[in-house]
Amino acid sequence: MANADFKKVKVNPFDDDIVTEPRDIPASVLGLNELPLQELVNAFAELENGELPRREIRAAKAQLIISPDRGYGKSHLLGRLFQELDDRATLIYLRPFEDPQKCWHSILLQTVQELERTDNPGPETETNPRQIGAFANGVVSHLAADYIAQGDAVGYSTVAEAVQLLRQHPLEVFRITNESESWYAWIQAIFGSRKEFQKLGAKLKARIPKLQGREEAWLRVLYAYAFSTSDGAGKNVALKWIRGEPLEAEEAEEVQLAAADNQAKGDMTPAETNVLSFERLAGLCRLAAFYRPFLFCFDQTEFYASDPALVKTLGNCIQKLFAEVPNQLTVVTANQENWTKDLSPKIEPPQRDRFSRPIELESIDVAQARELIRHRLMAVGLDFRDVEDFYGDKWLTEIFQSGRMSVRSLLQRSADRFRGFKGQPAAEPKKPKIRIEDLFKTQVNLVRSKPALQAYSQDALMWFTQKLAEGVKGIAVSKIPNNKWFSTKWSLGDQSVFFAFEGGDNSQRWKVIAKEALAISKSDGAKLMIVFRTPDLAPVPKPGWKAIGPTIQEARQAGLRIHPLEPNSVCEIHAARDLYSDALQGNVDEKPADILAWLKDYFADRIVALFQAKGPTGVTKTKEAGQPTPVTAATEPVSAAQQMEILKFVEKRRWVSVDDVRKQLKLTTTVEMVLKSIEGTSIKAFPGPKTIVLQWRKAPSA
Repeated sequence: MANADFKKVKVNPFDDDIVTEPRDIPASVLGLNELPLQELVNAFAELENGELPRREIRAAKAQLIISPDRGYGKSHLLGRLFQELDDRATLIYLRPFEDPQKCWHSILLQTVQELERTDNPGPETETNPRQIGAFANGVVSHLAADYIAQGDAVGYSTVAEAVQLLRQHPLEVFRITNESESWYAWIQAIFGSRKEFQKLGAKLKARIPKLQGREEAWLRVLYAYAFSTSDGAGKNVALKWIRGEPLEAEEAEEVQLAAADNQAKGDMTPAETNVLSFERLAGLCRLAAFYRPFLFCFDQTEFYASDPALVKTLGNCIQKLFAEVPNQLTVVTANQENWTKDLSPKIEPPQRDRFSRPIELESIDVAQARELIRHRLMAVGLDFRDVEDFYGDKWLTEIFQSGRMSVRSLLQRSADRFRGFKGQPAAEPKKPKIRIEDLFKTQVNLVRSKPALQAYSQDALMWFTQKLAEGVKGIAVSKIPNNKWFSTKWSLGDQSVFFAFEGGDNSQRWKVIAKEALAISKSDGAKLMIVFRTPDLAPVPKPGWKAIGPTIQEARQAGLRIHPLEPNSVCEIHAARDLYSDALQGNVDEKPADILAWLKDYFADRIVALFQAKGPTGVTKTKEAGQPTPVTAATEPVSAAQQMEILKFVEKRRWVSVDDVRKQLKLTTTVEMVLKSIEGTSIKAFPGPKTIVLQWRKAPSA
């Protein structure tokens, strides 16, 4: 049955049967789940009534997507929805939160990370800005149109034309030109004049009266993001404020923010952080009246079922979004059994009423199966003759004789058939431990191949220190609700380790963290208090932290460890949580308990090593304040010349592993950096348990 053309293909195109990133889905099949998709699109269209800027439009009920069983394409449907709405909505994909006390903080952090994704697939360019850049330009442009339309601009004889330009081309109008009287120079002058800026603030309040007196603050931070240079400090400060982080005095001055608007404090309680996070999220959605409505997608909801408090909090979040947050549509996915047995009964009836009637996914039929198989085979370079051979005379119709079939079931059967065409044996049952190891290694390479999946996640770190660590080598995990920061405790005999989760770099907040570490050391006798830092975060402490330096140094001597995680460690921790989530959703054959047991065993030595200040990376020393961050293979980016060399090399080879790319081109940078450099190009990455195979495609692949 082996076929020479199939043997040339280096990957099995049907092995990719789980969607982990809705912006990166394979080609869809005409007609499959078309009715559920159209129902979601129609619900979103209700938020687009009227011309921009719109009045606030109250949210509809959360759209509940129910899959009859695993593999019917919940996440794939979200991907199609993202494609359908990519120039109409601000798209937010939300993975499960871990801490009920800081649910809105988690949702806000993920929202800001999603806002930093580009408006359309591919790298950031002038015509393809990040979602937050497009959002900021949209708000400022429409508000400027209000300013002119209401007679506040001097010297504009063609008011109607100017207003039309600002409203119809919000992303283009403020681009820097060489003209002395450019729109860019004009808006700079408006924001530079206190009197005129106050007029803008008043117009914003007139349009959106429920910004809690933060109209001028929102204007300052959105302007700072939209009009700072690509590497300007203003962008970073704006994101910090939106995330609800406290700003240093010089940062607030950078964006001309009033002291009263810098309301986040270093010593905020989790409850206060949660309240401020919701305020920021609601503010973003209210401002969407000037641009695009938000689409919030809660996926992987089976993850919540293990903790009744998480399920109850999810219901409360849906209720609060419905009741208090306009200009947004919320979508929630779940498998039928999980929803019926684990989620719905634990959600209070008033909150349950905020979900729509279930929108059920459909099974795939024979015609759709033919199209899906054709897409997958031709995407890896096979032609129509190979596709017809693959269908066979009876194979496709015979596998449908048993009744309805999920997309994943079709892909798994097709993967087995593809192995036969390559002359390989069909998949055989493996020992669970070996099978789980392959799944985990593939998941690690999947995370490694997608830079967005490597971003700082307090939820993944909480899961690692709580769910994964519990019981490892006798470790007892407890939550300490009275601590503001060090809320997780490990106990092993007479030893204890505390963990805090903070992604910011504000000096006063870190002073509070250091003081709490000192207090714990004295009261509990703990030897270590650990805060993880991932490569995408700013290093702390900063060289300029002279005033709090002694406090941090004293805390370090008492056991505070600011613990850097290397990229590979981040990928492994995130992959572990994702694999466990897949098991909970039924996306893999192994039981969740078996997956968790294997992961505990895999991480056991490194977890225990944290009691000696060694972490998943094996790092034992923490960089002192004032020391520069060294540029190593872990941090060195791929240069433009190297990127071009990589593209030419892969185009020539057509199929090549990322390891061979690094070896043949003698690249010293990490696999993660190489993969980041090819994101949005004509190269498609296929993660496997041993390596990541790269394929050259004629056009950038979604």
